Amino acid sequence: LRQQHGFARNPERYFGIAAVYSMENVRRAPDVDAACEPGSLDCGGGLGSVMHVTASFGMAAAGKTLELLLR
Repeated sequence: LRQQHGFARNPERYFGIAAVYSMENVRRAPDVDAACEPGSLDCGGGLGSVMHVTASFGMAAAGKTLELLLR
């Protein structure tokens, strides 16, 4: 954002952009190589992607969008 869109260089500056994110630390799968095909999102990278997690973030983003639109 700073390089391509001219946002302030001050790292303490709040950009005013709404975001949905998790403060949870990343936890890798115990034995990724034995369980999954490398290079896929299911768990090959050790991060995984499950429907209830991605759906929760999608619903949170939709809720934030509606909140901002209805202001």
